[in-house]
Amino acid sequence: MSKRTCIAVMLSASLSGAAAMILEITGAHALAPGFGTGIYTWAAMISVAMGSLALGYAMGGFFASRRQEGLATHVLPAILAIAGLGFAFDAALWYMLVQTFSTKGPRLGAAVASISLFMLPFSALGAAYPAALRIWTLDIKDVGWRSGLLSAGCAVGSLAGAVVAGFLLVPNLPIDLIFAGCSAALLLAAAAILIISFGSKAAAAAAIIAASLVTLVPASPRDSYVACRRSSQFGPVEVVDRGDAMYFVVSGAIQGGMWKGSRTSVFTYVQEIGETLRSNLSFPGAEVLLIGLGAGLLPRTLEPGTVTTVEVDPVILEIARDYFGLDSSLHPVIIGDGRASLSACKDAYDAIVLDAYGGGSHPSHLLTREFFELVRDRLKKDGFFLVNFQGFLKGDGAQFACCLEKTLRAVFREVWIHGTEDVGEFANVMFVAGGAGRDFSWPMGGYTRRPSFPEDGKPSFELTDSRNAIQAWNASIEYRWRAESDRTLGRGR
Repeated sequence: MSKRTCIAVMLSASLSGAAAMILEITGAHALAPGFGTGIYTWAAMISVAMGSLALGYAMGGFFASRRQEGLATHVLPAILAIAGLGFAFDAALWYMLVQTFSTKGPRLGAAVASISLFMLPFSALGAAYPAALRIWTLDIKDVGWRSGLLSAGCAVGSLAGAVVAGFLLVPNLPIDLIFAGCSAALLLAAAAILIISFGSKAAAAAAIIAASLVTLVPASPRDSYVACRRSSQFGPVEVVDRGDAMYFVVSGAIQGGMWKGSRTSVFTYVQEIGETLRSNLSFPGAEVLLIGLGAGLLPRTLEPGTVTTVEVDPVILEIARDYFGLDSSLHPVIIGDGRASLSACKDAYDAIVLDAYGGGSHPSHLLTREFFELVRDRLKKDGFFLVNFQGFLKGDGAQFACCLEKTLRAVFREVWIHGTEDVGEFANVMFVAGGAGRDFSWPMGGYTRRPSFPEDGKPSFELTDSRNAIQAWNASIEYRWRAESDRTLGRGR
């Protein structure tokens, strides 16, 4: 076997490993607009990936072992071409299929969407390894070291794919373009193997033409009222213009909204949090830390220089500046994880506000006893901690709220729960925690509770870093949140 053929085979194996990892990471984010980024989405994605790769290993080994010379030598480029066409299919149809299957719920819907979109390319990528090994191994004595070297090449490719997808592609490029780019790369790899190893110029030309046509694959459909769509580490980010209001949407869930005339929040909870801070703190002079920026409307309810915001996603900061009027020179923003930033900071605050969500998902590491103890240590003597919570407050889904309350009461001496009088099964409330003896003012009315809430409290336990069921609870919250977001935005589901 020629040296060029050996190099082509090794590169194809490495490319297959890279493409599989890019598909897994990008695919999970492609599912986010319909199913969020929680545990069910990742479980569906990983299950389909592992199952399809296993199927591909078996099928690739079967076809590569055929004795017919023509079939055996052309299996690898054919497999790479099939994988490339699978990526092209995903580039064209991922958004439509995710929206179609979103009606089937966070578990079944995510599983069906994953199978429909990713089973074919994963199976083909799995089949590439035994096909490459069959081409490269001419003598039984070489199987050991060549299979080991080929496995190492696949692993290095997977490592490179994970790094490139996680740190470069997904946060910066549209999902359509990532899928299309992988499709073109795989088709060109098939063409290269055909030319280098077998001299099949006609077949190679067909693969090259297919790769060039991938650039014509239409992007996922964008509603006419979507003013902006960008990629981020939490999934697709959109700015939706509905005439009198602009909405900020992450992974299909509304994260904020602004009336275009008054440039104030569409949602009353933003004004309510601002009024609560103003009524219970002394301004000027009070120092507030906000974890979670959203559309950037909450900092603007307070005087400039009062609030420092920590936001993990730089894309969200860009959207808040470009479309919702945030001036970060007046309301400074630190890019970083809320918990890590608070741990590194030695300042003390009059109030710390937690208003962090990722596409309708509560970040589990920010709702544990260990984090609440860190918050308590960063508060001044009379300071307080405010948690903006959206979720189920009654019925079977209320266990999350009960566990959150129990965890807060384990750390803080007083815990208040404040919401509107007509709070329903799924609603937005504030948990406010602090030291004993403090009287709170609630300027916008509503109700306040000190005893256990909800009344039909479910079995509860403290949320800790080692025992935390938030990811499971998030699935039903995200699904409900996205359904209500669709109704607000006029999207069918």
